[in-house]
Amino acid sequence: MLVKVLHGVFDPAPEHLAIPGGYLGAVGLIAIASTIAAAVAAIRAARTCAYDKFGGLVQQVFID
Repeated sequence: MLVKVLHGVFDPAPEHLAIPGGYLGAVGLIAIASTIAAAVAAIRAARTCAYDKFGGLVQQVFID
């Protein structure tokens, strides 16, 4: 359908649509890598105790 619509735009008209395989592959790999990185960061953050990070702050604000 799109090739028929673009028939008057290009000279000569394309036989078929070009699919940018390299670009789509790179975007897919980046999406997978960023998802894995976010999951690893979330797991590491969940394993640490929040009191260890903010315990001193809570004591300073509410006890003093």
